[in-house]
Amino acid sequence: MASCPTLGTYRGFQIVGCTPCSAGGVHLVEMLNILEHFDVAGFGFGTKEGLHLLTEVMKLGFEDRNTYTGDPAFLDVPVEMLVSKDYAAKRASHLSMDSVRAFRSEGPAESDESANTTNLAVADADGNVVEMTQTINGLFGCGAMVPGTGIMLNNTQNMFDPHPGMPHSVAPGKRVTSSMAPTIVLYPDGSPFFAVGLPGGIRIFTSVLQAVMNVIDHKMTPQQAVEAPRMWTQGAEVLLERTFPDTVFGELAAMGHSVGEKVPTIGGGMSMVMFSEPGQKPTSMTGACCWRADGTPMGMAGGYALSGARFSTGNLDDKKEEPKPKL
Repeated sequence: MASCPTLGTYRGFQIVGCTPCSAGGVHLVEMLNILEHFDVAGFGFGTKEGLHLLTEVMKLGFEDRNTYTGDPAFLDVPVEMLVSKDYAAKRASHLSMDSVRAFRSEGPAESDESANTTNLAVADADGNVVEMTQTINGLFGCGAMVPGTGIMLNNTQNMFDPHPGMPHSVAPGKRVTSSMAPTIVLYPDGSPFFAVGLPGGIRIFTSVLQAVMNVIDHKMTPQQAVEAPRMWTQGAEVLLERTFPDTVFGELAAMGHSVGEKVPTIGGGMSMVMFSEPGQKPTSMTGACCWRADGTPMGMAGGYALSGARFSTGNLDDKKEEPKPKL
């Protein structure tokens, strides 16, 4: 059973992601590896070429998610293969910038994953970083609480594939495969660059994918990266947020993509913490949360008192000397 983080690289930066049962980290690294074979920065953000490439790469990611990823206690998940550069090169060879590839998958075409999830990104001045995503799936989970604990039980059993013999088929003691993708990106020297994550069910890891591209390829600031328009496909219909220019909807449809109606949001409110420069103790950090939910970036200062400091109940402005004790 896998227990260590999923590791990869993207254009020299190190990617640290979650491991199965979540599919997020494995297929995030896989899709980034495929994107390395294309001039993402040259295509530009939100262009027909850039969105076409994203659509085709997401198809490959979901094909492999549905085929390979599940509970490692029940399934031999080929993590090493999926995150390898050689495998990405083979998958990239299936893509064309001039045509739309048919989606091929043995798994379900849709998912019932819920958007009722919470994400937290925390970092300190010493370079310590925590990126955490947790969920009970539906609002209040299954509606049951463990007596005496206050802990709500989830209702993620509805995320299983009802068809037998599939990687995501239900079985006693089996854990569901989620799309959560809390991710930490490191500078080439191994020091922290940024941490990013969000709620959003099946659309989480593809949204993180776009955030990583926004920062590394498109040179966006943290606030720009989390607020930028997003797109999504699970292999069939392509959805784009309504903040994309109207022209790209028609351009993608003309290429042969099945483009759906404009949607208000894709995924939930994203949070990001970024370190200003490489080094184990950077001089500054920037936090950002996007408009899609009620996330809030906060900076807090404090720490231990200076050596020699003492607590006093007196008035600091009172200059009178304290009475001397009588002998």
